[in-house]
Amino acid sequence: MKDHCNVLLLSLSIFPNKLTMPENKLMPVMSENKFIWKNGKEYTGIYQLDPVPKMLADQLKQKGEYLDKIILLATSPTLQEKDVEITYLDGRKEHYYGTPLDYFKSQIANYMNPDSNSEEKFVVVPIDEKNIEQGISDTIEKVREIENIRLYLDTHGGLREIFLVAEAVISLLKIDKIEVQGIYGIEHGDKEKKIVDGRSGFHIFDFVSGMNEFINYGRIDSLEKFLMKNMDSNLKISEQQNKLISCMKKISEGIQLCSVAAFEKGLAELTEYYEERDMQKEFGNHSYLFIFAENIKNDYGELLRRKRTVISEIEWCRKKGFYQQILTLIESRVPKYLKNVGLCDYHLKKGQDETQVFNQCAPWRYYKNGGNSPEERLDKMNGKWFTRQKDNCGKYVKKDKKYVDDENADIWMTFPISEEKSALLDEFLKIHMNLKDIRNHLNHALNINESLADVDEKVVRYLKTLGDLCNASNSST
Repeated sequence: MKDHCNVLLLSLSIFPNKLTMPENKLMPVMSENKFIWKNGKEYTGIYQLDPVPKMLADQLKQKGEYLDKIILLATSPTLQEKDVEITYLDGRKEHYYGTPLDYFKSQIANYMNPDSNSEEKFVVVPIDEKNIEQGISDTIEKVREIENIRLYLDTHGGLREIFLVAEAVISLLKIDKIEVQGIYGIEHGDKEKKIVDGRSGFHIFDFVSGMNEFINYGRIDSLEKFLMKNMDSNLKISEQQNKLISCMKKISEGIQLCSVAAFEKGLAELTEYYEERDMQKEFGNHSYLFIFAENIKNDYGELLRRKRTVISEIEWCRKKGFYQQILTLIESRVPKYLKNVGLCDYHLKKGQDETQVFNQCAPWRYYKNGGNSPEERLDKMNGKWFTRQKDNCGKYVKKDKKYVDDENADIWMTFPISEEKSALLDEFLKIHMNLKDIRNHLNHALNINESLADVDEKVVRYLKTLGDLCNASNSST
């Protein structure tokens, strides 16, 4: 027993007009024609939308199934009655008076499920060309009402604006996991008319939406699905495609999991991927893979250089709106960057890295809460910041005018800047600790007072202050 419903979606067309002589008037006329499917089988049609339903019904019948329903997008002209002259292949002529909708039903009904009545077979969706949005909504609603639908699309009929309704419907139905099983159209050649498979042209929209999804939101799922479905027959290109998808998946997963290590590993592999090959020479500038590779290369820009910095990563993430990734980069990567650019030096213990020492030595409580009492900030002696520790009274242990952790007095960091630039350093550390605090709150599902615009403003100030600090450090050396 069949557990699904085969449905064809199409846009109705008006009757074609022809200039008659000697009256010199445009009159509705139709001619019977033969249309060839790819297996060489012929299907006759008079109204221009006859061939595809007949072919589809025949293909389904060979599998023991029926064409169960046709959803018809109908503009007001397709519902108006006309007197039409019809010419058959054998030369006979006759007149038909009625609407395109009624004529189509009369031609196709007998090819459909015999157990259904006309109302069940044909679902009409009126379309107002001035209110396309309503047409999209109504069509989606009709599709969603059909249980276990297997959807097919005839792209041949209707105005371009109405075809856009079908395109939008197909794209939006992907949210409901409703995929189009087949897409068909008519090709008018010089000698013959063909019914053609239109999936390759139509699925370009899947490629474009997949590219937008990846570039704007860091998700590779749709693009990977498209590329795998449209795998190139050339094994070498297919291999390169899989390698590129693998790189992009690592970057995508790094973004979605907010894993800096995975994100940067993906960037390193992607950089190597581009360095090893000439895209246009290997892929050809007309392939989907070449378009994909070139768009990714242009979008990632500075990140595909071996000497990229965490600042480039932060700026790229800000352009994309990946703020959780920005906060993670600031906390986990900026401390080492400070050392690499000569702005900060660390005295580490075995097993520690720059980030751990920075977080131990930076004035946590002062810069987190905005306090300024002697007990809440560190003394600066010889340009060094020392770790601190509370005693049983809740105050910091103080020795030799320095706040020192008794057990870790050999851990410190220093900033080689002039005394007049110390306020700039204070401002930088204050913003850094504030952003770190925001990240910690978000990671533990706690409320924050800042809006996204506030966080962005702090990130902009942070980058500017860091740039000013680097300039100040360079000028003092």
